[in-house]
Amino acid sequence: MRVVPILALVCIPLSAQSAGDVPKDVYPDSRSRLPVITRENLSEQGKKAYDTAAANAPNGRPDGAVAIRLHRSGADVRWESPVGRALTELAIISTAREQDQPYEWSLHEMEAIAVGLDPAVIDAVRNKKALAGVVRSAGTR
Repeated sequence: MRVVPILALVCIPLSAQSAGDVPKDVYPDSRSRLPVITRENLSEQGKKAYDTAAANAPNGRPDGAVAIRLHRSGADVRWESPVGRALTELAIISTAREQDQPYEWSLHEMEAIAVGLDPAVIDAVRNKKALAGVVRSAGTR
């Protein structure tokens, strides 16, 4: 009998939940830490991207990962990071390993190799070895 009330709570659509159900740093309308993106505030290129995303969205407004990309806070962080691609990939594989995310690890391990992260560093992260000597002597190729 305890399963029925739990299932009923799971089935409540997000739109039916009140603004008080989200943390203070989350925008209630976007249910994210980013505000809802508005077409008017975008460049011409951004407006084209917005229109394409809106045409494919069920509610006529970009949401989810598409909306995050429109804020330019997704791919740019990875591809145009000031720390460089190798250190960015190191951060990604370290997080994937720490959180036991084998799918994410497998994708980014290949990318880390491709951008020149030393295999000794990748091996140390994979096997949760100490990085003290490896990072200073190996670093990136």
